[in-house]
Amino acid sequence: MIAYARQAEIELEKIQFEKDVKVYLKEFSDMPITEFYTMRRECGFSFSRTAKCKAFLDISESKISTELDRLIGEYKKDELIVYSKKMCKGISYDEVKCELSRKSIDKQEQKQVDYYLTNRDVLISVFNTCQSNYAELRKGRKYTEAQKAIETFDCKHAAKAAQKLKVYGFSNPIG
Repeated sequence: MIAYARQAEIELEKIQFEKDVKVYLKEFSDMPITEFYTMRRECGFSFSRTAKCKAFLDISESKISTELDRLIGEYKKDELIVYSKKMCKGISYDEVKCELSRKSIDKQEQKQVDYYLTNRDVLISVFNTCQSNYAELRKGRKYTEAQKAIETFDCKHAAKAAQKLKVYGFSNPIG
């Protein structure tokens, strides 16, 4: 009889736990990302078995991914780097926005390299344009400008994609 009562109590606790998880999921989905992201200190690295932390861990990946995609959509290419630098130092420093912007840069860069690798004709075109500009500036002994030219978003990521194809540097065009 006691074992049956305990089993019933455990079942009620499970039901309540799942209800609590649903409440927290709703709360977290409506929560601003900066507030949500700070929850990782409480739940992200712990083995807490609370309903709050289960909900946080369940929604965390998709909520953060959505925010990274939003940043990538809002700040194109080099603009995202400028935004990240602003959020990561000085008077505008914001720990959460800094970390999210850095993660969005990584995601944006990986997407661009992957795009070039699956669209080789685009890679060749962008790479060769960068290579031509670089070679022209170097020929004119404008070394600083030549270096800046290949540090643009498109050139830098075309070079990263080309490296995966065993092409190193802008000394020669590819084709």
